[in-house]
Amino acid sequence: MKKLLSINSLCLCAILLLVSTTAQAVRQDKLWYTHPAQEWFEGLPLGNGHLMAVVLGDVYHETIQMNEETLWSGHFVNLRNPEAAKYLSQVRQLMFQNKYKEAETLAVSKMLGKPLDTGLNCYQTLGDLDLAFVYPDPTLHVTDYHRELDLDKAMITITYKIGETNYKREIFISAPDQALVMRICSNQAEGINCYLRLKRKDATLEIVTPNHIVMKGKATSQNPNWGGVHYEAQLNIESPTANFTKQDSFIHVSKTKEIIIRLVAATDYRKENPHQVCTQRIQKVENKDFKKLLDDHLAEYQAYYRRVQIDLTDPASKKIKNSYYHGWVNPSLIPTNERLEAVGQGIADPELTELYFDYGRYLLISASRPGSLAINLWGKWVNSYLPSYEADYHTNINIPMNYWPAEVCNLSECH
Repeated sequence: MKKLLSINSLCLCAILLLVSTTAQAVRQDKLWYTHPAQEWFEGLPLGNGHLMAVVLGDVYHETIQMNEETLWSGHFVNLRNPEAAKYLSQVRQLMFQNKYKEAETLAVSKMLGKPLDTGLNCYQTLGDLDLAFVYPDPTLHVTDYHRELDLDKAMITITYKIGETNYKREIFISAPDQALVMRICSNQAEGINCYLRLKRKDATLEIVTPNHIVMKGKATSQNPNWGGVHYEAQLNIESPTANFTKQDSFIHVSKTKEIIIRLVAATDYRKENPHQVCTQRIQKVENKDFKKLLDDHLAEYQAYYRRVQIDLTDPASKKIKNSYYHGWVNPSLIPTNERLEAVGQGIADPELTELYFDYGRYLLISASRPGSLAINLWGKWVNSYLPSYEADYHTNINIPMNYWPAEVCNLSECH
């Protein structure tokens, strides 16, 4: 089946594009950069609708900021106004008389529910997974750095060299297993030496075993008596050859070629016991190797992502003129930030428009799945305890905007 979409003239150009909902051929659908993120907004997002993350990709101090979609401060408050119905006919009559200001004043004073004070019911960060890496020779420089988000795989990969040692990190969030999975490896037998910890304000941390961390607590707001959900996250580190030692709140992993991290999280938002949920999930993923975890993730995710393909380019030429490279180049060879700068200078890059379209689909799939909460004001990626507008639900244009791509991009399940 085929769908015809129109793009507004406010976009890069006014065009009609043909979108095929048949299976997509694998393309280079990647955002990539030659440097780590300098701040949170430059990080790359992952998500499975429930568990979210933003990865910064620093060589020495990696920060993976996390969210669990049900981590909210506050508690249920009945905001209904039982007297509202009494004034409905009066408000209607005033509107029929073109007395709109009077109708609004009456509705606001007599019909609306009680508003909550700012900063009480807030969607909050789950916290950070911090990794500090130690390298054998501090005088050597980092070379060949590459950070990418593969939209077709919903996976972040970071690679770089220090001296003759190659390092690689792969991170994804699996919907079938409800877990964040990360593999860190090098080409040297004892190339990995790092310190790991989970971090969140007012959380309780427990290193249960030398390779297992539990973080738990309760969300809090500006009013300490207002309450919030109880949450828990569990992290397990696997490496058959590594040395594991506990140092304060850190786990030190050394003398190994590869480690695999599995992280799960839950809250009591739906009256479940977060400790029991996390324990069941971590036990499940501990029994699956990295390849099986990745295969299951790809099979589930690509069933959504590969439904649609967009092509805005001239089949006769897949190259663009770019001033950075003094001539015509393949756009996939240019870092994403440089392509954005070139477009700002007036360089046409239809494949960047394709990438932008696919990135929008990726974000929708990553933030909204069957059984999840709807996408909130910040799209479920929040690095704060008091985000703007509480990162909550605004039933005006904000919620529809999140879901504009759902039906036209054949993602009804995400709706």
